Amino acid sequence: MEEVFPPIFLRDLSKLETDSKTGKLLFANKVSIDYLTIFGVIVDVEETSQGDWNIQIDDSSGIAAVLVSAHLANTSQVILEKGLFVVVSGCMMFSNSHPRFTVVASQVKTETEPIEELLVELEAMRYYKRHYYPALFPSSKKEQRPTADNTLATLEEILLAIRKNHGMKFSAIQHTFGSFSKEQLLHFLSKLMDDFSIYKHEDMYFPL
Repeated sequence: MEEVFPPIFLRDLSKLETDSKTGKLLFANKVSIDYLTIFGVIVDVEETSQGDWNIQIDDSSGIAAVLVSAHLANTSQVILEKGLFVVVSGCMMFSNSHPRFTVVASQVKTETEPIEELLVELEAMRYYKRHYYPALFPSSKKEQRPTADNTLATLEEILLAIRKNHGMKFSAIQHTFGSFSKEQLLHFLSKLMDDFSIYKHEDMYFPL
């Protein structure tokens, strides 16, 4: 079973600080980051003469460089090409010969289903709320852990509700689906808009 490392949005790589006493990397709330997980769409790929891979990924918040060894690429059975969504776990590398924000991959996998990409982002947002910024997001009830199946079911339920009401305001959607956070609902609605299932006019979401 693969170990899960703390997720970091790429824009926050610049916020990592080195503890003067331990030499470890720290992020918000003094969380120690030995290994981390990043994700995004591959925007650049270069194979070295040794068969290793230098890739750049973009998660819409920033861009980072990733080094993937030939051995890891072969054992993971992944094809690295532009446009693919990848999830990478590894450690930060600081070297004058590489870009400032470079991660040396120890695990890499691709996600081809849009719903899986959404789940990766939701898991990262949940980690931020629980571990990095818990004071900003006090939890009054246990959060539901989404899975591919129940998230897809929720997308269908939201679409059905919007169609049934011939359009719904976001406040009404929040009231109807109160077990999900505002951030989760915005992601769900964004996914439905990407699939041309709904469109938005001001604060009202309409079915297509």
